[in-house]
Amino acid sequence: MDLPTKDECIELWKKYDMPDNIIQHTKIVTEIATAIAKALVKAGIDVDIDLVEKASLLHDVFKRCDFDDNTYNKVMDELVLQGIIKELPEKKIKHAELAGLYFAKDYPEMAKVIRNHNYMAITYGLDTWEDKILYYADKRVTHDNKVSLKHRLKELHKRYEIFFKKLSEIDRQQIAEIDKKIFALEEIIFSRLAIKPQDI
Repeated sequence: MDLPTKDECIELWKKYDMPDNIIQHTKIVTEIATAIAKALVKAGIDVDIDLVEKASLLHDVFKRCDFDDNTYNKVMDELVLQGIIKELPEKKIKHAELAGLYFAKDYPEMAKVIRNHNYMAITYGLDTWEDKILYYADKRVTHDNKVSLKHRLKELHKRYEIFFKKLSEIDRQQIAEIDKKIFALEEIIFSRLAIKPQDI
């Protein structure tokens, strides 16, 4: 499996001007994800630690694109020039999907793991341990602070409160179901380990 080196990951941070707070968030997510991956391997579970580390280092490399149109347009122009997409889509692509497209050709396994770290992915993806680990680790970090899953989800809903208020009752129920699935994922991961979530 081809993967970028750690130095290459950091060069991509610089190339796409990752803000300092996102870099700090990324470092903590990577720390949590690799710790879980190593603990699972120690417990006899087959996990690619290198894949987890590199996907974690690059999971938010295009986060800036969600709020900076100049960076977004730069990335989209590259995708068109490389023939990855034929034309610019009408609807803006979010950072996880954008990274999935960007890395799909050279690093397809990593691209899939990164693409599956978005909040909704637990409803349709996460079929590998690497998917599960990055998804979970990202939900344990608020900005640049390691927090409990309960704290993180509460903060997430508060941050997007205006969006959630516009949701229908069915959509709100779906959000509640997703949160249940995330807590269930935590149980699945730590049921295999001799440590608890607060130990990570």
